[in-house]
Formats: sequence, C-alpha cells, structure tokens
Amino acid sequence: MSKMDRSTITIGIDLGTTNSSVAVNVNGKIEIIKKPGGVGYTSSVFGFNKTGNKIVGQKAYEYLYKYGSKNEDKNFKAEIKRLMGTPETVFFERAKTKMTPEEISSEILKELKEDILRKYPDFDTTAAVITIPAAFSVLQSEATKKAGNLAGFKHVVLLQEPIAAAVSYGFQNAKNENWLIYDFGGGTFDIALISSKDGILSVLGHNGDNFLGGKNIDWDIVDTIIVPKILEKHQLTNFTRKNTKYQNIFSHLKYSAELAKIELSQYDKTTIEIEDIGKDDSGEEISFSIDISRSELEKLIKPTIDRTIELTKDTLKESGMKTESVKKLILVGGPTQMS
Repeated sequence: MSKMDRSTITIGIDLGTTNSSVAVNVNGKIEIIKKPGGVGYTSSVFGFNKTGNKIVGQKAYEYLYKYGSKNEDKNFKAEIKRLMGTPETVFFERAKTKMTPEEISSEILKELKEDILRKYPDFDTTAAVITIPAAFSVLQSEATKKAGNLAGFKHVVLLQEPIAAAVSYGFQNAKNENWLIYDFGGGTFDIALISSKDGILSVLGHNGDNFLGGKNIDWDIVDTIIVPKILEKHQLTNFTRKNTKYQNIFSHLKYSAELAKIELSQYDKTTIEIEDIGKDDSGEEISFSIDISRSELEKLIKPTIDRTIELTKDTLKESGMKTESVKKLILVGGPTQMS
C-alpha cells in the first residue's frame, strides 16, 4: 500500500482503560485491525517479563491477572488511563525504571501501530485520531496527546468518545434529531446529549465519571461475593485488597470475577472455580466453587447503575432537554451488554 494523502486522517484509535483498538481507512473502507487469531482489540496492560522485554496486550494481562504473583504485580500495570494527567509514576522492578502514564500509554499505542504495519507495511502512520472520555480534563487530554506523540504519531487529534460512538451509528446523517450516548466502559462512564440541527452537530451537555466502569463491577463481585465465600471455608488474617500480602491472590480473583461478569452478560448463571491461588493461615490450599446468577449480579451492581442514571438525569436537566425530545439512546461499552 502506498503512502496516503494526508488531507484526511486514516487511523482511529480507542485508547481504553481495559482494552484498546485501532481502525484504519483503506481506500474508503473502514477496517478494524485484528491481532493474530482474529481478536479485534489489545488489552491495555504493559510490563516487563522475566527477561526484561517489554510486553503489551493479552500476554501482559495474563502475567498480571491469570498467572499473577507478587513478582508480576511489581512488573505489570493495567488501567493506566485512570492515571492520565496526574504526576504519578509507575516503578517496574525488573527494568529498574519509573514510567509516567503517558509513557506507558505510548507503549500500548506503539503496539496498535505495529498491528497496522504488520498487515499494511507501507501505511502512513504520521497522524491518528485518539478518542477520550467527554469528562477528561485539559491535563488528561494533553497527556493523551503526548502519549500519541511518544508513540510516533506526529499529529494527534482528540475526539470525545460519545461523539465517536454517535458518528459510528450514523449520527452525521441524522436530521434535526437529539441523541443520548450512554457510554459505560471498562474504566470510565460518559453520558452525552448531542444534537443535529440544519446539518450542524453540537454537544448540548455531557457528564461522566472517570473512575466508574466495568472494573468497579469486577471488584464488587470480588469484595461482596467471592471474599465472603473464601472466608466461610478458610482462615485468612486481614484478608483485604489493601493488604499487600494477598495482592497476587486478589489479582487472580479479579480475573475470575471479570470472566463471570462477561458470562453473565449472556447467560442466567455461571460458576466460578478457584484453586491453586495460595494458602490460608493453616497452610491449606485455597479452593472453592461458587455459583452466581445474573439476578444476583444485577442486584449487586444496582448502586453503580443508579449512579450512571443520576448523571444522565443531571445532563438532561442541565441542558433543559425533556426526555421525550431524545430520538435515540445509544448504549456503548461492554457492561451495557447486560441490559
């Protein structure tokens, strides 16, 4: 593929808290770039393996969660999007180096860029559109742009995630309509009220919470359902997430909780099987099996969902828009599949 005309940007990236993905415009056709095996996303996890090599994506995710240990907790980082725009750094023990959220995010973006070039070696990666939550501050937005630059994208254009979702559903072709975009992602929640009038697209109001997402549901499952079940059978002193002694065990539990959540978005019940994750105070291996129903999960997450509804009502109220004036409600993000 020859170098493309830069009059339009032909790369679009969703840099997500949980997963990230990239799409390209190839001769007018939009294509989501898939990884070997046909997966259309990259886990937003970065770290260093035992040989000191950088690892991004599913393998990094498995090191941290599925096969988590104290060593891996110190060498892999997930959900870096939640630290964007802050002065915090992450220390990676194996590499003996500190990295900023922008630097870690740039490694994820580099992986996405490599996915493009693996399929289209001559594709022009000079510029990219990167989506951000509507609730991102100026500092968070600038940090995202910097991450793109560090990844080798000379020109970075930021696009609010609700707007990107609306456009993907054909909003640009809507005539004199109001849409409500309910974007409940892995780490952030956004609600946006957008309007199309006389061919002009405008945001009438938006709201959100950068620390409200599917990850919160995972931890709700761990803290409210799984941990009490473990403590029924095993004696563990001060068995909480804050206790670093159990950090690797909680990594495993979060992995299992996420799998259960995904299954319950499609089925009425599922079973969590836990074994070989560590020992209790008496030296006995921690193992158990627990059945979870969809109705249990729905009851558990009600406060979280109520919070998103609150923000939605606030957005409508602040815009002065009545509910009946909204033509469409667009649900975006993995957790919305439970609806």
